[in-house]
Amino acid sequence: IRIQKYRYVTDLDTQNNSISGNIYGTGGLRKIGSSSRALTLSGISSYTGTTTIAGGLLACSRPESLAQGTLRINSGAKLELNFNTTRQVSALQLNSDTFQQNGIYGSVASGATYQNDAYFSGTGTITVGPLSATPFASWATAQGLSGASNITQMADPDRDGICNLLEFTLGSSPIAASVATVPKLKIGDYGLMTFEYDRSDASLSSVTGVVEYGNDLIGWTVIPIPLTSSTKVTITDGPLKDHVVVSIPNNGDHVFVRLRVSQ
Repeated sequence: IRIQKYRYVTDLDTQNNSISGNIYGTGGLRKIGSSSRALTLSGISSYTGTTTIAGGLLACSRPESLAQGTLRINSGAKLELNFNTTRQVSALQLNSDTFQQNGIYGSVASGATYQNDAYFSGTGTITVGPLSATPFASWATAQGLSGASNITQMADPDRDGICNLLEFTLGSSPIAASVATVPKLKIGDYGLMTFEYDRSDASLSSVTGVVEYGNDLIGWTVIPIPLTSSTKVTITDGPLKDHVVVSIPNNGDHVFVRLRVSQ
C-alpha cells in the first residue's frame, strides 16, 4: 500500500506493509488483523485520538510515528518499537480495558521499568503519564534552547530575524543563524507569482498559517494554508517537511506578501 497523508485512519489490515507518509487529523488509528499481519509506521504522525492495536503487529520506526493519546494493545496483538528512545503517551491499556499505572513500558530488550514481551518488542519504550509539553515546547527542548528569554515563541536567540515559532514552522534551527528557509516570492512565465516555503510536519498539529498579500501595507488579502492542497495552495509531501506553493495574483505595480503563523 502507499499512503501519503490521511485525515482519519482506522481498521488497517495489512500484510507486511508500511506507511512512510504522515498520518494526521482526528479519529485515532486502529490496527486489525491476525498475528501474521504487520504494519510499519515510519513517518511523523500528528493524528489525535486513541491508537488501538486490535490484532497483528504495529511497528514504529521512530517515536514520532505514534500519537501521544491513549495507547490500547489488545491480547494477542503487539507493538514493536524500533528506536532507542521513548515515546510519551497519556494512558496505556493492555488486554482491552486494563489501564496501567504511570511509568516506562517495553520489552525485556528495552530495559524498561515494566517489561512485557507479550505486548512489546524492540528496543524503544513507552512512557505513560500526563503530557506536559506542547509540540513547540518539545521541539525547543530538542533544539537545545534554554533560559526563559530564549524559549518563548517570539524569541530569536540566534538573531537571524526569524522568531522561534517561525523556525519551528519552517523546520529551521533556532540556534544557527540562517535565512535560507525564509519564504520566497517567485515570478514565473507570463508574470505569474508564487510564494513558496517548506513547512515542517512537526508543526502541523499545533501551528496555523496564513499567507497575506496586498498592494500596500494596510489592506491584506488572506489565504489560509490548509493541510492538503486547495484551489490556491499546492502542497507537496516530503519525509519531514511539506513544500507549500501559494499562487499570488499579479495585479499591480508592486505587491507585498507575508507568512503569519500562530499557535
